[in-house]
Amino acid sequence: MDLLLVQEANPRSLDSFRTRCGFDWAVSTADLAIVLPEEGRRVLPAAVLGRGAPPRSAKLLIDAPLPERLVVTELDTVIGSLTAVSYHAPPGVNWRLKKVEQALLLSRWLGTVDGPIIVGADMNTPDIDHPDRESVRTHWHTGMRKLKGEPGDDLMFGGSPSHALDDAFRLWLDEHPDDLARIREERPDGPLAISHRIGRTGTSPGVPRRYDTIWISKHLRVAAMSYDYDSAVPSCSDHALVHAELKLP
Repeated sequence: MDLLLVQEANPRSLDSFRTRCGFDWAVSTADLAIVLPEEGRRVLPAAVLGRGAPPRSAKLLIDAPLPERLVVTELDTVIGSLTAVSYHAPPGVNWRLKKVEQALLLSRWLGTVDGPIIVGADMNTPDIDHPDRESVRTHWHTGMRKLKGEPGDDLMFGGSPSHALDDAFRLWLDEHPDDLARIREERPDGPLAISHRIGRTGTSPGVPRRYDTIWISKHLRVAAMSYDYDSAVPSCSDHALVHAELKLP
């Protein structure tokens, strides 16, 4: 089964994009919207595209602060039921605490799901994507003064999250220590890969970040994984294409 988990999809061209890329179906939060966004707010929905049979179900998490940024699909596969989620984190500079609230809601919800889960996310974090998990630091991490003792988005996207999923790229590097050693030498403080550049202009390359990830449950293993930023940018994207081949353990 081939899946594409997309953030900031253009609802007017999504079907054309699906056809040109050879996918059989596409579901976006724009298709499911029952909660209207605040007046004047520009909405670019999250979407899941696939080949083969369409999802058994698709839904929003309507309790989310920004429900159009999170779509959940349930699919029937050769390994049984599979849950695939596309998630776009609200930028903290604009949405502040809603970024944390959205991440914590997703983390809690993941604890209610049985069976294999894949989450494709533009996390808009971490600030420090260190090769050592314990040194990962999200932008709105637990212990920050502005959170006033409340938990932060590290519970979803930190080095030791509160849910049972894991960062697929870190799992892949665990099995490829030579690649991890090369990353440590080139970028000792991270990021592990480059999926976005903050402040990129025609005269500045910007600050490299790994904001885009695939998180998977223990039911799956990573057979191959790569980040392709240089090819994505000429295609009018400011984020990398993240590719993962996933198999049963």
